[in-house]
Amino acid sequence: MLTAEFSLLLGIVALALGGSLVRQVRTLVPQMIELRRELAATPELREMRYTLRDVIVSFDDGKVVALPLRPVRLVRPAQPLRAAA
Repeated sequence: MLTAEFSLLLGIVALALGGSLVRQVRTLVPQMIELRRELAATPELREMRYTLRDVIVSFDDGKVVALPLRPVRLVRPAQPLRAAA
């Protein structure tokens, strides 16, 4: 009797797992087709730009200080640099 109940329980679990697997495959196959279509339509190279807004510096005593970023002017030397001899 116990063997028949265990076999029935195992069969029900197998059917539930099989149904779940079929549902997942039916959902994923169209998504994979669409993803491959989008991947084929994208260019080989993409350009990415970003801007730094904040810099966080940690000191030895454990304090964390946020420093504001400001544009820095480049200083040009008064005399042009000479080539090394």
